[in-house]
Amino acid sequence: MIRIRKISVMALFLCLAMFGAAHAQNKYALLIGVDYEGSVALDYTRQDAIEMGRILKNNFGFKTKVLTKKSDTTRKAIKRAFSDLKENGKNYDSIIVFFSGHVQRDKGSKEVGYLLPNDVDKNDLFMTAIDMSIIQNLSKTLKSKQVLFIMDCSYSGIIGSYFNMDIAGGDETLRSRQVLTAGRSEQKARMYEAKGLSLYTHYLTRALSREGKFIRADSGKDGKFTARDLQTYVEKKVSNHTNKKQTPRLYNYTEDDGIFLFRDPNHKKTDGVILDSHEKTKNFSVYTEQDSGSTQSPPAANPELITNSTESRSSLKQAAEKRTMNDPVTTDDSTAMMELKVDLFTETNKIIEKMKMANIAFNTPESMNIEKTAVIHLILGIQKSMATLKDMIMSKGEKAGARIRVYSRMKASLTGQNFKIMAIIPEEQAISGYETTEWKWDIKPQKVGDQSLHLTLSAQINVEGESTSRTIRTFDRVIKIKVTAAQQIKTFFKNNWQWLWMVMFAPLGTLLWKKRRAGE
Repeated sequence: MIRIRKISVMALFLCLAMFGAAHAQNKYALLIGVDYEGSVALDYTRQDAIEMGRILKNNFGFKTKVLTKKSDTTRKAIKRAFSDLKENGKNYDSIIVFFSGHVQRDKGSKEVGYLLPNDVDKNDLFMTAIDMSIIQNLSKTLKSKQVLFIMDCSYSGIIGSYFNMDIAGGDETLRSRQVLTAGRSEQKARMYEAKGLSLYTHYLTRALSREGKFIRADSGKDGKFTARDLQTYVEKKVSNHTNKKQTPRLYNYTEDDGIFLFRDPNHKKTDGVILDSHEKTKNFSVYTEQDSGSTQSPPAANPELITNSTESRSSLKQAAEKRTMNDPVTTDDSTAMMELKVDLFTETNKIIEKMKMANIAFNTPESMNIEKTAVIHLILGIQKSMATLKDMIMSKGEKAGARIRVYSRMKASLTGQNFKIMAIIPEEQAISGYETTEWKWDIKPQKVGDQSLHLTLSAQINVEGESTSRTIRTFDRVIKIKVTAAQQIKTFFKNNWQWLWMVMFAPLGTLLWKKRRAGE
């Protein structure tokens, strides 16, 4: 009998171990650090891949495959690894592909780039390199729910040219395809010699490592964080380190509405309730005008307090009215007020779940003369493709787009500290399910240098007929514009050429006249 019990216990432990191993292997990471030779050699590509693999395996339970040998980083070997990933990816819920190496732009187009294997012929990239469109093809064909590509290369932002869609909000429960890049399309990736890694990989691995009990990128300290959270941490560190000469980017690579989610398997809940902001707001920022002046967080919600009865709603409103009229608030009133917040929060979540998806497109001028005026044009359409919306924009500048959630009334805002901005079309408008909705602003820069505009879209809602309006921000984008003084200088010369002529040539004329007199 004792022997049977021992065997049963051992069998149970074996099953649990097998289950744990299978669960851990539900996440897969392919890491490539190309080993170059000669003039194109890079110092830390192999170390980048190895260190990133170690972090993903030890901290997040990823099954990893690290390719750093010369025989493993040829064009044929890398494409074979991608092909195997396509075949076996269906076995994993989450996949990360990391590439550390060279990227080179095509001579015929700045929007075409190649991943360089170690056997590349730089004089024949088309035949011997790997077109970066292969990443988009993998995005579309992999069966996994979540896929994240991480490109640690100079000019890696080129990859955004293939499908440049900003992530607005994002839902971690949906299919996701994201790309993290070490910088923009024109930026080089720096090395961090003191750490023996590239600068980007150093801060990536730091963000994915612990500081005390929590992963650094886990700003909510709830045991999980998104690719957007990781990007926010790394971009700040790398940008500061390089004085903004290298600014990492995050792109959505398909029209999927999800966002890649990291879970910390070793996260331990502390005593009390840990509020999970990712699940409760689904990555939307919710603002309440009534509560905007408060600096205190609302009390933790008790599910038993949530009620939908008419009588309970009436008592909740009475408590809120007391607070509005500055009457003394009793303990019972405080409880009622807490119930009101919980109840309205539940209603807000219900509205968010019912919001429709729409495409938006807008222009992003990269540079302006200080005395010139430009137009920022934003178009929203529920039944129009993003490409169609971009074609409808006639204003100057590159065209960008995003897929966002919308409600029946939306407000678009454009702000910028060093710009004079005038809305041509009302900023708050009703949204049509069939026609497009447009916003336009005239902008005129007031200061030379690198300036920023802030473009946001927010849903305007009322909860259960309450007079208190609530704003749910569904899109947030910073537009960088370089403002030059070239036009100002040209205008100055045009308006003052007579004076400038006298200032520049009068002394010369006087000198010549004196010399002539002296000669006489």
